[in-house]
Amino acid sequence: MKKTIVFVAMLISCSAFGAWIPVDAGGRVPMEPGATRSRDWTVFSFTVSRLPNRITDVNLRLDLVHSWVEDLQIILEAPDRSVVTLFDRLPGGPPRFDDFDDTVFDDEAPKAIQSASAPYAGAFRPKEALSRFDGRNPNGTWRLKIWDHYTGDYGWLYRQGDPRFETRRGPLSGTAIEISAVPEPLTWLALGGLAGMALRRRKTMR
Repeated sequence: MKKTIVFVAMLISCSAFGAWIPVDAGGRVPMEPGATRSRDWTVFSFTVSRLPNRITDVNLRLDLVHSWVEDLQIILEAPDRSVVTLFDRLPGGPPRFDDFDDTVFDDEAPKAIQSASAPYAGAFRPKEALSRFDGRNPNGTWRLKIWDHYTGDYGWLYRQGDPRFETRRGPLSGTAIEISAVPEPLTWLALGGLAGMALRRRKTMR
């Protein structure tokens, strides 16, 4: 009986998944080496595959330097084209290279990004809740879209291993998305069926 319980627990633990997935490429903002220009957006992508098909949580880590972050609007777009605004033109200040150094956007963070001040280090709640993605299929291409509302400023989005990875504050972990996902309920029923078969087989062998 104990072996059967352990077997079922292993199935359940293996069916849940959570990991950081790095951005496919870094690049200049708003210009686009390593990204694709789409109207006024500079677009960076994350390729997600082989995850269970039901999202339970999404977080995003942002590593970005820019000469005036108050000009920026950033949204995250899921493979099904649903979108969440991470922030939109943060509170103003003088032009400066204010950085997002391993900044994590997390619905459970204690402070909202829209009321924060630079430099943006630590975890913050995004302007719109990332829980909007819950229940959706995570697999496919995610897009991080950055819109610089004014010309004359520039910045750089960092990926882990980027040749510009070293900032004045030291090395960064790199822009990445964290997705936790589980199988659909029907898959849980299948696991339950396997457990039942294992129990019946054990009883028959006695």
